Amino acid sequence: MGKTKKNEFKMPYIGIDRLDGTDILYNLKGDFGVLIKLHNPVLQYSADPEAYNNFHSLYINIIKILGEGYVIQKQDVFSKQAFHSKESTEYLQVKYDEHFEGRIHTYLYTTLVITKKAKAGKYTYSEKITKAFSQTVDKITDLLDKANIEARVLPKKEIDSYVRKVLSMDFASLNIALNNLLATDTQVEMGDKAVRSISLINTDTIDLPEKVSNYMERKDKEALKGFPVDNMAFLLAIDKYHTIVYNQVIDIIPQNITQRKLELKRKRHSGIPDPANTMCVEDIDRLLEDINRNNQLLVNTHYNIA
Repeated sequence: MGKTKKNEFKMPYIGIDRLDGTDILYNLKGDFGVLIKLHNPVLQYSADPEAYNNFHSLYINIIKILGEGYVIQKQDVFSKQAFHSKESTEYLQVKYDEHFEGRIHTYLYTTLVITKKAKAGKYTYSEKITKAFSQTVDKITDLLDKANIEARVLPKKEIDSYVRKVLSMDFASLNIALNNLLATDTQVEMGDKAVRSISLINTDTIDLPEKVSNYMERKDKEALKGFPVDNMAFLLAIDKYHTIVYNQVIDIIPQNITQRKLELKRKRHSGIPDPANTMCVEDIDRLLEDINRNNQLLVNTHYNIA
């Protein structure tokens, strides 16, 4: 019988360094980044479609500020936990808190992970690159502040705590304990918990619409017909779970190299008369036209729910 290969579990980063008052994470490849905790300003029942459009435009601006060589990951964590009130001297607030004290509710955490990718090959420290990264982070926090979004870069202690919470899939407990991990074909088991990762895109078919709206309108009830809601609002309706992490990863790839690859692919498909090849050529033409006309960026993306 062949021996089962054992893979050592490694933390997603090797250490944290401090630069200009900001704690920065480093991984084995030399990539480095920061974690920004923010408050999502779009209320679930605000009935304001412009709030979704403005939030989407804000993230487009963040991506354009970052540019090539950056990866931005947005993690929305839905956690079931008991409501505990804060001290208040207002009579109505006190009565409100007493009414809901101890009730299980869904708490939402939103974190941006901004990573600067190191160049391929042996990593070498560059003060110029790290300074530019620090300035870029400042631009993003200023942009969020001008949009009236509460945002702050996490310090080392909170980074370590956040990573442990994600690894344990536990955002409700005061004391986090990492249990033994058992990986099976369908899930990862941690004590009495089971974690599954569900990709939102089937890479075998990649059957995607050409455009996706920033929000969708409810059609399930006549009284709420046309009411704007988030495209992932169904996550709030899930009942039996402990923690859900919705990951959105955007990798801003080299633009000129990728465009040349697309143009080469277009030439190959246009050289063979076939309906499928014709459709591929038309898709590439529309994409390149949209990039040049609207100053868009080419990116690689991944979305999953854990």
